[in-house]
Amino acid sequence: MADEKKKGFWAEFKEFILQGDALDMAVGVVIGGAFTAIVTALVNGLINPIIGVIGGNDIESLSVTLLEANAELGTNAVTLNYGTLISAIINFLLVGFILFCIVRAINKLRDAAKKAAGIEDDEEEVVETDSELLKDIRDLMKERNELDAAKAERIAKARAAKAKAAEKAAKE
Repeated sequence: MADEKKKGFWAEFKEFILQGDALDMAVGVVIGGAFTAIVTALVNGLINPIIGVIGGNDIESLSVTLLEANAELGTNAVTLNYGTLISAIINFLLVGFILFCIVRAINKLRDAAKKAAGIEDDEEEVVETDSELLKDIRDLMKERNELDAAKAERIAKARAAKAKAAEKAAKE
């Protein structure tokens, strides 16, 4: 913990930013923003006009007027612009569908790579929980203590034998 305090703000920031997860996330956000711009252009430039031709209106301009404009009072009309909501929903569905297709293709590639490597779906990496690791450590320490106790007993017996031998030699 003392090392973390000594690092300094910029060193800690550099370490954070260079981690794989942060870089992957940043790349994902940038690509997602660019991708959203492409989908928005597709919806506004192609899909909305096609729907507009069928429905007789541009989707973005669909609205319901709640209060008419009043020139005497100098107020503007109050409208619910549900066409922009419909356009946003179309954007969302297209982005979701395309991302689904990308993830599905990546998963198929991973499955093919696993099959090529001979890894079955049933084979899973064994991951021990913290409690399992702590139990293993406890058992190892118990074994070590038992070995230390046996070693101490042998040393005590050897010392006792030496003391008897020295006592016997002193009597003679």
